[in-house]
Amino acid sequence: IDVTSEDQVLSGFAETAVEFGGIDILVSNAGLASSAPIEETTLALWNRNMDILSTGYFLVSREAFRLFRAQKIGGNVVFVASKNGLA
Repeated sequence: IDVTSEDQVLSGFAETAVEFGGIDILVSNAGLASSAPIEETTLALWNRNMDILSTGYFLVSREAFRLFRAQKIGGNVVFVASKNGLA
């Protein structure tokens, strides 16, 4: 799914819950490989990174927490950080 699309995230979780009877864990690992010196980073590239690495993580986490609460069995969330953060 496109993690920057709220509609796709919602439908993805709904379909997964039906197919597998719920979820127990979310491993949030969406990312992209882009790096440039700050003075060469365009606003478009910056926004694309923020859309995926901030908004995307927020949307899937929010939906996972909603589902965990509805299931009343808890769950786990793992965030995978990018090694590219150093670049």
